[in-house]
Amino acid sequence: MSLKLCNIPTNKENRDTKFVGTIKCQFKLPGLVRTDIEVKRQTIEKRLNQRFKENHILCSASRSPLSLNINKETEHVHFIVDIRVYHISEESNAELAAARWFAKVGRMIPKIILGSSTWAAEYAGLSTNIIPSYLFALEDALGLYETQEVSA
Repeated sequence: MSLKLCNIPTNKENRDTKFVGTIKCQFKLPGLVRTDIEVKRQTIEKRLNQRFKENHILCSASRSPLSLNINKETEHVHFIVDIRVYHISEESNAELAAARWFAKVGRMIPKIILGSSTWAAEYAGLSTNIIPSYLFALEDALGLYETQEVSA
């Protein structure tokens, strides 16, 4: 399963949601042979879903394949919880608002996970993948890009 997150604007009015990017949270479990990985993943997704709803973030689950990585040296099994982030734009600069929304969700997830005593031991990190147009809008707003001279 994978979680789909979306902001809930004050007046929704059936506006289109735009896919902004993905956040993949990796968790590790001790042992090389485990039968409870799918149950653990579903429990984490369910509890994340509850926490997002508490923060007024629309969240729905959809089917996705289980992604596993086995590390024989440390004898751990790693699995990924996939979170797809969408945005409903209400503002004039929709790409910038979506990029800020993505960054807000990305900062919120580690706080939620590390705030839980059971998840903190299993949490191995996260990776984000934002669509380039949203990243460029954020870089422009922050002034992070370098101007380059174009030769004719």
